[in-house]
Amino acid sequence: MACIQTAGGHRKFLLSYFLEFLDANPQMKASLPLNSVSPEKHPFESLPKPEIFAEKSLDGDESAVMLICTRFLLGKGDLSLLFDEIVMPALRLIGEKWARGEIEVAQEHIATAAIRDAMVRLKDQLQPAGGSERGNVLSLTLADDSHDINLKMAELLLNYGGFRVYNCGAKTPLDGIERLLEAWNIEKILLSSVYHPAITESQKIFNDLIALAEAKSICIYIGGPGFEALDIPQKDNIIRLESYKSMAELMIK
Repeated sequence: MACIQTAGGHRKFLLSYFLEFLDANPQMKASLPLNSVSPEKHPFESLPKPEIFAEKSLDGDESAVMLICTRFLLGKGDLSLLFDEIVMPALRLIGEKWARGEIEVAQEHIATAAIRDAMVRLKDQLQPAGGSERGNVLSLTLADDSHDINLKMAELLLNYGGFRVYNCGAKTPLDGIERLLEAWNIEKILLSSVYHPAITESQKIFNDLIALAEAKSICIYIGGPGFEALDIPQKDNIIRLESYKSMAELMIK
């Protein structure tokens, strides 16, 4: 199994090394002691459910959130499925609790922070075998959208797939984007949309970005429920992503 050497001469095994080993030796998965990882503190089933992930996120239990992610990846070995089957359903559960008045805004922010922290820690553990050599991606939300957790997950997935991702985050204005596309040699744009407080303005910004990308021969990949409220033109350079699995299939493979 691959490893890295620390400054003190010790061997360090990243999560990506374990995933590569299990991919090459699938018979070893059956012997993984997934049920014995801190059972007293984290009484999870072999593969955690979104409800547990949501509960631990709302508790602000960052170690539990990270443990769930790690155990899921060791069990299934697919980062896109972690997002589709665990993280996104958990985020929807948290949003529904907030809509029903069962949790406060502060609790929702605590959950988001715990999940974002897990994504940062996973990024350190998931190193692509060939490095970031498959091209450059610019990711952003529309200028009026403040939801950026989806971009963090997309960044992690694309990084692991070998892409260099320039994540502009939430509420990104288009001013200066054209210069960045050239300076960073951007080949793909990933646009996330969750909610629009002003549909007309969002549509205008979306149209302007489409025109800019088309002029540069850059493909735009769009994802998120916010696009259901926007008019999406039928163009060859616009590709709709329905899930993180489709992102892996359409942008990486």
